[in-house]
Amino acid sequence: MSLEVFDSIVNWISSNFSANDHIDLTFHGGEPLVVGLKWYKRNLLVLHNKFGNNLKLHIQSNLWLLDKDFCMLFKNYGISLGTSLDGPQYINDLQRGEGYYSKTMSGIETARNNGLDVSVICTFTRLSSSHYRKILSFFIAEHLSFSIHTAVSTLFEKSNNRLVMSPDENADLLLNLFDAYMENITRIQISTFDMMARSVSTGKGYICTFTDCIGDYLAFTPDGSIYSCNRFACHPIWRLGSVQETSSFEELCCSKIWQQLRRHELAVHEDCSDCSHFNYCRGGCVYNAMTNNLSQRDPNCKAYKRLFDHITNRALEEVFSKKNIDALVINGPYPNHLMQKGKLLQIMRNGPHPQQVARKAREIVASVALAISDSPMDALCKLEKTGLITNQDLALQSLTTLRSILNMQSQMRLVNAYLHVTYSCNLKCTHCYALSGPDKSQFMTIDKIIQLVYEASEVGFRKVVITGGEPIVHPKRDILLDALSALREQVKPTQIALRTNLAYPLTANLIKRLASSTDQIVVSLDGDEISHDARRGLGSYSLTVANLRKIIAKYSMIDLKITAVLNSEQIDGIEGNSVRALGEELDLPVCFKLVLPLGRGCNQVLKPTFCSSQDNSNEDIVYSERPIATCGLGMNLYIEPGGTCYPCFALMGVQYSLGNVFTNGLKNILKNNDAYRSITVDSNLQCRHCAVRYLCGGFCHAWSVSDNPDDPIKDCTALHKRASSLLINALEVLNVNSDRWLNAGLPL
Repeated sequence: MSLEVFDSIVNWISSNFSANDHIDLTFHGGEPLVVGLKWYKRNLLVLHNKFGNNLKLHIQSNLWLLDKDFCMLFKNYGISLGTSLDGPQYINDLQRGEGYYSKTMSGIETARNNGLDVSVICTFTRLSSSHYRKILSFFIAEHLSFSIHTAVSTLFEKSNNRLVMSPDENADLLLNLFDAYMENITRIQISTFDMMARSVSTGKGYICTFTDCIGDYLAFTPDGSIYSCNRFACHPIWRLGSVQETSSFEELCCSKIWQQLRRHELAVHEDCSDCSHFNYCRGGCVYNAMTNNLSQRDPNCKAYKRLFDHITNRALEEVFSKKNIDALVINGPYPNHLMQKGKLLQIMRNGPHPQQVARKAREIVASVALAISDSPMDALCKLEKTGLITNQDLALQSLTTLRSILNMQSQMRLVNAYLHVTYSCNLKCTHCYALSGPDKSQFMTIDKIIQLVYEASEVGFRKVVITGGEPIVHPKRDILLDALSALREQVKPTQIALRTNLAYPLTANLIKRLASSTDQIVVSLDGDEISHDARRGLGSYSLTVANLRKIIAKYSMIDLKITAVLNSEQIDGIEGNSVRALGEELDLPVCFKLVLPLGRGCNQVLKPTFCSSQDNSNEDIVYSERPIATCGLGMNLYIEPGGTCYPCFALMGVQYSLGNVFTNGLKNILKNNDAYRSITVDSNLQCRHCAVRYLCGGFCHAWSVSDNPDDPIKDCTALHKRASSLLINALEVLNVNSDRWLNAGLPL
């Protein structure tokens, strides 16, 4: 594709879609990498300047030409990589040609070595479908998740394609593969099945095959022609128009081909509307239907029906399993889901995937085994007695790696630099650790903020957090936001985040500045309207929520996150549920933090109810945690508006001062901060003997009554209870009963 055509396509998209529209753009082919690195460097910058955060980029490639330079470029622009691989070498190369497998696997290795994940499309044909178990085992062994494609005929193909399966063969493959997937779901993800299961639960299709796709997708060819779908793109008679001759999207919709596709869509609605699966099937793929002599229905209709029925029946079996019935009798209905135990149900309610859950569960039990063992080999011997070990060499390698991570965790890269650019705030929250409010006036100058962001990036901080007070009340707010926007690309891979209460009037210009200024915006929302306003002031809740909606409406791709600071009862109560519900409605991640006894919250007491499930599912609890040996002391830095630095917001007294960054310099400050890296759960005289110390990571020093950060907390009962519950839940996920665990010499 020439640069002239590319620019014309970008301009066509820009002129036909609003700045608020979310756009997914995939570089496809042929082989998209053959245009070269220079082409991508130039055009990715064009796309970024034109669409900013509202654009999500993908590339579908065989990866043969992928190298370190491509990887670094794609990583900087957040491009997700996809490839095609049909299983082990003898199957893949039979379908794709000799040598394909080794070159693509080499590309996958290159991507992984440079910190990029690769998603895989696996195409099943009549040649490979009977080998579905071998193909599944291959992807499990290679730690590659995949989506399913089945070979389709070419439009107007005169003879039968020997690779294309019949509808019955397709149905048999899908059902057999689905059942094999359910057997191995803790070891791999197949996104096609996950989305189809989710569709049965929500009544909405999530794959293009199962949506009214006309207008939701467009394909642009190297000459600027426009098609409704990538599959139609090599058939000129299905051309809708071009960026050179079709000026508007409306004009595209008036083309004869568009109207023909639309009539087909309406006919499918009429023909299939009585089907129980229609709402999330929509008649299947229009291209497949066209290959079936212009039939209204996708020829694989029978296969889809059988699979959707099968998913429904298996879900009902899980709903009415003995475990769920017993839980219902003992505990009554779950507050959020009547019956939710089951791996398929976990997917259907869009919870964390069982593979991710099982991985976290294995980390948890491994960390406990390491905590009470002299070596990884000793831990392996204990875990073998539980029945968890299936591959000794791989298990020992994993245990050795985890042991090394826990030992070196406190010496790893710097994490967050918190720049308190002002202590002034439009609110006066009752829990504020910084005692911020309208009466505070000190602020950090713009040149010093920019200097610190640069320096933090140079020394290796993962993230710079612009916080306060309230950063948006900074007297040079607009200049600050514009400066941060200009700085973002220069300090990569360091991320810039903004923490805000968002409780102030938002103009269109301010929204635009906020959207482009940082990589992430973290918004404080403390429960429901009653609890939030009680803490932050009357009317602040409604203003914050309204502003969240405004930003999302304008810039749907912006990285927004909600943080709720609540006590443990509130996290599990009405307040926490309110935040979760809003997060789900707005499709935003939610993070809960406890109110700490600092600043205006200094009267807080650590209660036994600190142990908080947050969710009813053991899988959710396990997935939310990871082994850790430190609370982060020595890895983070807190900088006041005047430049005084501290190791933690819980250690901001005079005795903990690391010096002034503007007079001593950041590198000297970090040398002073390094002394705190030695404080871990293994250095603490009380923690070092605890079997669940890596599930706790140590207590927050805000609760300590001692000036020595390494002194033990007086009562860690609540922390121990919480960590122990994680272990118990992990054992349940892994189907290890407590007797077998204890008999292996491992503690509960």
